[in-house]
Amino acid sequence: MAEHTRLATLDDLPDLLEVFYSAFAGRPTLLEVITLTPGGREFLRQMYEPAIKSEPATQQPKLFVARDVNGKVVSSVLYYILNGVSWPWRQRWPEIQEGMSEERTGALFDRTDARHSAIMKEPHLYVVFLCTHKDHHKKGYATSLLRMCNDLADEMNYGCYVDAGVDAKGVYESVGYFPHPEFGQNNPATMWRKKKSERS
Repeated sequence: MAEHTRLATLDDLPDLLEVFYSAFAGRPTLLEVITLTPGGREFLRQMYEPAIKSEPATQQPKLFVARDVNGKVVSSVLYYILNGVSWPWRQRWPEIQEGMSEERTGALFDRTDARHSAIMKEPHLYVVFLCTHKDHHKKGYATSLLRMCNDLADEMNYGCYVDAGVDAKGVYESVGYFPHPEFGQNNPATMWRKKKSERS
């Protein structure tokens, strides 16, 4: 599938939103935060658009997408290249929109931020959202996108981090991620991949 993967463009935005809501239809906790409402969709659009427009640089979000044989976006990965300094979600993400809950949003992302900040003190690649449309599971799209992220991290000798859903744990394990020893017992999908110089 690698020949169908590349950086996202602004023309991909409608497909990106469709893929996100399809991918996380089984994750009610997340969809209670980024709601399937005009406000939730606007929040998502404002989160994706800077990632599409940004130049590759530290502390900047980027988006890889995978397309099917018809050219439609069916999978995506949003990631950050971070320099090891804590960057709270309230600084890197859009303002909460109408129809979204401040309390629920804060509860979810403050918790994931706390785990991330506790673990990753060095520069690393942070996988924020890996999404595949439900009609395109188990076709290799997500794996191809993660391998692109791995290649990028290896070029910089950076580790990788993700706070994944348990249902996606196997995908990450297949490309070299492991449950992090500090949180893995209670949160088995809090995972990392060591930087290239530390892997045997």
